[in-house]
Amino acid sequence: KKKKRQDDFQKVKLKVGKKKPRADNATNTNFRTKGIYLPEQLKTDTSGPITNRQLGINDLLSQLHHYNANVKHGALLGLRELLLVNPSLLEQHLSRLLSEVAAVFTDKDANVRVAA
Repeated sequence: KKKKRQDDFQKVKLKVGKKKPRADNATNTNFRTKGIYLPEQLKTDTSGPITNRQLGINDLLSQLHHYNANVKHGALLGLRELLLVNPSLLEQHLSRLLSEVAAVFTDKDANVRVAA
């Protein structure tokens, strides 16, 4: 029993010109990755009316949170265009429109405030 225990801790003798033997508990770190392609996510939402720039109301409302003032200004102009053509959208999205546009009233950029 003592001999068996000593064999576990013996150093492996290396031979000249031979590769070092792999450890018994070596971890295989080779792996491959594969991209996930979901074509449904790339489709644009064509369920509702869109602007000349092919943006729906949800896209325009999300652009109001953008850091760039020009993007916010464009989104406000797009919302105005969309609501003039389709006044029924105002009734459907009134609460969200008010909360999103009210947040832009205090923007740093003067053009964005005027457009709001």
